Amino acid sequence: MVHVDIDLLNRSKAPRGELVLEPGCFTNWLGLKTDASMFASCEKIRDTIRPEIPSGGDGVYGGYAEYASFLTAIEQTPYRSSFTAIELGAGWGPWISGVGKVCQRMGFADIHLVGVEADEEKCALMRQHMARNGLAAKVIHAAAWHEDTMLKFPVIHRQDHGAAASTEPNAKDYRGIAQSYVDVPGLSLKTICEGPPVIDYMHWDIQGAELALAESHSELLNSRVRFLFIGTHSRPIEGGLIEFFFKHQWDVLLQHPCDFTYDRLKPEIAGMTTSDGEIFARNPRFFS
Repeated sequence: MVHVDIDLLNRSKAPRGELVLEPGCFTNWLGLKTDASMFASCEKIRDTIRPEIPSGGDGVYGGYAEYASFLTAIEQTPYRSSFTAIELGAGWGPWISGVGKVCQRMGFADIHLVGVEADEEKCALMRQHMARNGLAAKVIHAAAWHEDTMLKFPVIHRQDHGAAASTEPNAKDYRGIAQSYVDVPGLSLKTICEGPPVIDYMHWDIQGAELALAESHSELLNSRVRFLFIGTHSRPIEGGLIEFFFKHQWDVLLQHPCDFTYDRLKPEIAGMTTSDGEIFARNPRFFS
């Protein structure tokens, strides 16, 4: 487990004056105000303030490891001139908004945030979320993929955070849920990351495409990315990523396997996952 210094946690935490309510939202310990309607637990969390630093998980955004990952990346940045963070499968942009808030609080001069999301409604929600929290981000309506192409993406409810892009959609998705589909661009990392020479932090939650994305962009990752957090969606994917990082000599700071229930009636192994796994890795080329 990656542990964050308590002083850093306290410096990242929102001052009391920023822990304010906005109708229809909840406010977390970073001071981020988030539309509660995006979650199945909306009736429980709407119009609440959750000021505690999550020692396990916050029950909404994610677990301690995800907070620890971006805080570690910020803490281990040797300069305060700029910070670049990119979130793939961003949904409403929880992790780039967390990066943005903390970097603002720590006095970074230039903060570059990019959120890539395949669902058009969630892209709109991400723009609203950033504006609500005084942040600027580049929002890209697309799915992260191993190449630039056109893909299919399910038509989903805003509370569904587990849909996946595909090249040849079936009547039921990888989870066995009946779906209809729309066209969506699939973009390579080369296209998504065009511009900044260094990406300080990346967060991936791309529902089974993570290993293919890493393997097809090893050169870019090795030369330009400092820290990478990946939500994993099957045991085979996790094993492949561990092999990938070992082969390319990254430091794996944290790895926790996904939870799953074996069910041979599921269309894919990834559809058996009940809770995402986690891998957080550091590129030692930037720390020699």
